[in-house]
Amino acid sequence: MPRTPVVVCAVGLLAAAPAQDVLWPDVALFGRVVSVGHDGVPAAEVWVTDARAEVVARTVADGDGYYQLRRLPVGPLRVHARGDGKVEGSAAVAALAVVREATLVLEDGAPLAGTVRSADGTAAAGADVLVRGELELGEPFAWWAETKADADGAWSLPMAPLRPLLVRAFVPGRELGEVRIGPGRNGPVAVVLPA
Repeated sequence: MPRTPVVVCAVGLLAAAPAQDVLWPDVALFGRVVSVGHDGVPAAEVWVTDARAEVVARTVADGDGYYQLRRLPVGPLRVHARGDGKVEGSAAVAALAVVREATLVLEDGAPLAGTVRSADGTAAAGADVLVRGELELGEPFAWWAETKADADGAWSLPMAPLRPLLVRAFVPGRELGEVRIGPGRNGPVAVVLPA
């Protein structure tokens, strides 16, 4: 009996099988989390999200920043990482292979805090605050964060890059307030909303 009819028959049986019975290969992801100077980031937290932005795996990098994750789903993935004194970063992982590699570079960072006030000096309670790099950089350095000012107009971020940043504050019905901060930070960032 020729092989071709057997192959066609096998494909037909596979197509008729329920989706949960079809076995797909597991994807493995290996890589390293490094600083801008290419030193490994020890004990960096690493996690992977799928196309729906759901976390599908987590691990902790070793003392030299190396990590590995197995049994990941097939399809587009994104690797994320954060480490002590580093800004959280992420990057897309090529979806074409069963074994994938991704090196993620994390910037040095530090906590960032400030206040939002009206021109008359009153606290801008509930102001939306957006912080982003002064220059828009591509992956893995594309970074921005949002937060809200509290009742006293104070806000904070647990980690922000040490490069020049723009801090913007907004309250509905008011003009946008903006402050540029350089890499050498000294103290809280004061954003004043125009009158």
